[in-house]
Amino acid sequence: MHFTTLTTEEYASATRHSPRLFLAQLPEYGQWRTEQGDAVDYVGVREGAQVRGVGLITYQPWKKLFTRAIITNGPTLDWEDTELVEFFFAQLAAYLATKKRVIALRITPNVPAAFYEDTTKIADSPLGARVTEQLRAAGFQHIPVDPNDPADIHFIYTKDIAGKTFEEIADSLTKTMRRQVKHVGRYGVEVHTGGVELWDTFHQLYESSRERTEMAEISDYSAQLYTGMMEKLGPERAFLAIAYAHPATYLEEITANIARLDEQIAQNSTEPRTRKKEGALKELGSQRASLLKQETEARDLAQRYGNNVPFAGVLAFRWGDELVQLLRGFNKDFTTYNRDYPVESTLLRWAAAHDISTYNTLGISGIFDATGPDYPVLEYKRKLNGNVEEFIGTFALALRPEAKLTGALI
Repeated sequence: MHFTTLTTEEYASATRHSPRLFLAQLPEYGQWRTEQGDAVDYVGVREGAQVRGVGLITYQPWKKLFTRAIITNGPTLDWEDTELVEFFFAQLAAYLATKKRVIALRITPNVPAAFYEDTTKIADSPLGARVTEQLRAAGFQHIPVDPNDPADIHFIYTKDIAGKTFEEIADSLTKTMRRQVKHVGRYGVEVHTGGVELWDTFHQLYESSRERTEMAEISDYSAQLYTGMMEKLGPERAFLAIAYAHPATYLEEITANIARLDEQIAQNSTEPRTRKKEGALKELGSQRASLLKQETEARDLAQRYGNNVPFAGVLAFRWGDELVQLLRGFNKDFTTYNRDYPVESTLLRWAAAHDISTYNTLGISGIFDATGPDYPVLEYKRKLNGNVEEFIGTFALALRPEAKLTGALI
């Protein structure tokens, strides 16, 4: 085995068929960082003509004089191969030691720490335990997770949809979602998908969500990254899905439904009055009252917002065999229009049509009860009837004495 640097093309070729490759390990991410003037390295282990393990390294300035090397959600290698794992990290440390200003290395491997059914832990991962011990033996120290830091992602919520049609996916959702996602176009809603031309619309929806939650602000740098990655990846691997409400169309739907109910009420109001008719009238009256309330709400929203109003959106990426919800935005005033989960329905249909194996809603805090900072978000994700994935976390390696003195390991 031979540890070496790789060209962008070699790295892209080595990762092309990786089933799981998160944003910071995509070759396009490395290209984008390079275009911003940042230093990146592509490294790997060769054995003959085969590249057996790779990593995309970025560099973070530290205390003005120094630099930290970072491999986020990587490296990408066969973690079951203990010899390869030991060789990769020994050689990586030796390689970075030749860079005098690099004082520490931080990694967050996508190695499972435990297995879950929904949010219930069912078993620890033997692989995770073994890799953790290997890293400690190599000199790494484990950095505790901060559940209140949205960037410190050690837990994600995913759903296995491999080989499923959309109908099969829909039937596997929780009861509150499975019926609704099969409907398209009700309540005056339509969904548009597109690229960077929809970014400003999505950003406004994200801000609407952020104002009532603890979601982090999208910095100018992050906005440039997301739009830049959308352009690089193209519409088959990156897109925005935006749901639009048309109150006028919904009002027409309500009017038609009220007219239908009025006909049924008239039919059940004829003599002779029976217990069955009385029961039907009670139920029909309740439905009519609900529709009248919806009509009032729809007219109010139409007056406040007009027609063709964006109210929900998701920034989605295809990474490997996964469709990933990177960011979400939602205008809570339009909860009524979201009853069929139109954006979720669109994404799941897209996933089924593109042979996606994993539907990934990405980061959660790891606190699964009401005390969690993201509890409402987690409860929404759980409607997918998926599972938590827990990774082994962040590890740091001191490459020079200055690492501990400057806090570069924290």
